[in-house]
Amino acid sequence: MYQRSVLLLILLVMTAFSHAEVYSYVDKSGQIHFSDRPVVNQNSKKIEIRKINSIKGPAIVTKQRNRKNGLSREEKIVMYSAEWCGVCKRAKRYFKANSIPFKEYDIDKSRKAKREFQKLQGKGVPLILVGDYKMAGFNQSFFDKHYRNKK
Repeated sequence: MYQRSVLLLILLVMTAFSHAEVYSYVDKSGQIHFSDRPVVNQNSKKIEIRKINSIKGPAIVTKQRNRKNGLSREEKIVMYSAEWCGVCKRAKRYFKANSIPFKEYDIDKSRKAKREFQKLQGKGVPLILVGDYKMAGFNQSFFDKHYRNKK
């Protein structure tokens, strides 16, 4: 029992210090290969992994100081998203199902959207602007409360 505990502790400590790296190289026939370490005698390139998360927990809402109060007639909900984000898809389905006009900016497809997302101090997607509120994640009840009051 003691040996198992020590072994488990050693494994846990080892995994804490490990990190994943991804390398790619092209072989003689032109095929691209990926590996977790550079390949000897190949021109391997290290691939940088993006560090943007999808917000899966409860939405974090903050009041923005630099936006005007309320929604103007022309102003829509603004959502910074990514195609791979499940929470973004859920928010988008909700907006469409409830005929809520919104403008979506994919931070992976647009450099301008990525810069705006960073200026807003976005740490994960979706980042949703509702009037003078900024919501990191998506909370349907909070959204309804603030959107319906601003219309």
